[in-house]
Amino acid sequence: GTSLLPPRLQPHLWESFKPSLGRSGQSEPAPHSTMVKSSSLVLLVGLLGVWAELPSASGQNVTKKEGVCPDAVEGANCTEQCQTDGDCEENLKCCQTGCGWACQMPNVKPGSCPVVSAGIPSLGLCKDQCKVDSHCPGTLKCCKSGCGKVTCVRPEFKDAS
Repeated sequence: GTSLLPPRLQPHLWESFKPSLGRSGQSEPAPHSTMVKSSSLVLLVGLLGVWAELPSASGQNVTKKEGVCPDAVEGANCTEQCQTDGDCEENLKCCQTGCGWACQMPNVKPGSCPVVSAGIPSLGLCKDQCKVDSHCPGTLKCCKSGCGKVTCVRPEFKDAS
């Protein structure tokens, strides 16, 4: 049958549990110390598996707030300020910052950012003009520009047909 253990652990464990043949040709159990080590390893792997599933198995209610996290910015701070949206005040969301997690203002305006090709930017300066949709006037969204920065642009809407 198939094993539930990671492949790199299987050969070692199999050698520990494999019966050895005695003089009579009958199977004999592996030595006691090997069985104890193997049992301990299996128990450890099992406990690690349970521990990894604790947040989802604990029945916690994970708060999910409206909006979409802004794109992570290079050079952002690497602290772990939150784990779920519920850890953040008011309408802030728990968003990935590149190497950590922080409470940030979500992008909430409808529509999606237009696809841009790298290269020469359209008219305007090549600098960040916004961080999130709410920094842009009216219906404009905060989106990537052609030069790798973000700017306020008119969103695109998919046809409902």
